[in-house]
Amino acid sequence: SDKTRCMVRFVQDHALQSRCPLKYKASIVSGTILAVSFHCLHAPVWPEALQTVTGFSRADLQPCVTDLCRDVEIIQSTMPSLRIVQRRTLRQRLHYDIGEVSIPRLLVLQGDERRT
Repeated sequence: SDKTRCMVRFVQDHALQSRCPLKYKASIVSGTILAVSFHCLHAPVWPEALQTVTGFSRADLQPCVTDLCRDVEIIQSTMPSLRIVQRRTLRQRLHYDIGEVSIPRLLVLQGDERRT
């Protein structure tokens, strides 16, 4: 859906500002972006179909998810004006309130549990 696509772009922007692309393979970072996006949209975080297609389990993604959530928290606390600019841009172009969604401090990808 359009809302999912917008959320993925929002999380992707944050991921590119973090250290994750330097520390993990691109495929792990991409999977992490999807998992965090789905979590923010209250959807199944890592469906079995994605695990089958990618070959990555939740455990494979967890270190990158933890780093991304931590890095995003640091980015948002040290550069609060960056978040405001993103809100304005997303609202004008995409007409969704994705900028209002905050990425969780800690996301654990175990089973069907989702903790923030």
